Amino acid sequence: MYCFLCSTLDEVACYDFEKNWLRNNIAPSDEVLRCWNDTFLIRYKEILENQQSDRQHIIEQWPRLTDPDGYLLVDADFIALFGANKTDLFNEWDKFSHTFEKYIKNSQIKDKFSLTLSKQLDSEGIQADYRYYIISVLFHSIIKPIRTSENKLPTIVQAQRDLCVICDSEDECINTIKSMRDDFKAAQQSLFPRIFTIKQEDSLTKFFVVCNGLEFKLPTYLRALDVALKLKFVLNVKFSESTELFWGFVTRHFYNINYQNKSKNNQILLLEQYLLNQK
Repeated sequence: MYCFLCSTLDEVACYDFEKNWLRNNIAPSDEVLRCWNDTFLIRYKEILENQQSDRQHIIEQWPRLTDPDGYLLVDADFIALFGANKTDLFNEWDKFSHTFEKYIKNSQIKDKFSLTLSKQLDSEGIQADYRYYIISVLFHSIIKPIRTSENKLPTIVQAQRDLCVICDSEDECINTIKSMRDDFKAAQQSLFPRIFTIKQEDSLTKFFVVCNGLEFKLPTYLRALDVALKLKFVLNVKFSESTELFWGFVTRHFYNINYQNKSKNNQILLLEQYLLNQK
């Protein structure tokens, strides 16, 4: 699609044309992506100017975000913000996991749920996605949540559930997401990015990233982590305060992006020093 207005009208008119085209078309995909990239500046300006925590206005203005492959547009805006090839998450997570498992064994885990999970890491042939899930939720047992802005101290279990919710079936997953959305809406709070997954025996089968107005189905647990993190920067939304140490670490360690002052927490610094010494 060639935007003929761009050759005859000013830049703002061209942006408006492409924005309206995006509102009314879902294909072809290459033209959707081209128009999406062309309109990044006006979209990000709207996001920064609109401080509604639920981001519903932004989603209504840019409905392609709600498409099944809308997460690819999140990728595009993240690249526009930070450049291509910003993340080492997919290449470096296995190496991190191997070292972090040693860190876990040198720590004293006390809560029963985390103890049960940590023992499963010794199982041979454990599914990769399930191992990645265990590593990420055990993070909260080792790097314990700190007090929130309301001076509350989140529990380890709360932090783990705020990162990822495990369901036994797709129906349970759908009902849990709906119930959680209703609860947050009733409390006039924003549903922060959170992962939902379905567990069957010792494997995870489906992955969803959910926040206000958006729900993406992803192929792997790491991809779900990746998209959840990008939503924070692309839509300027907040994570749960109970999980900010985890996201601060992941953002800094795998994306080389500083995440407020949370990434300078003493627990995080000790972990980073340990990882450095293991190289």
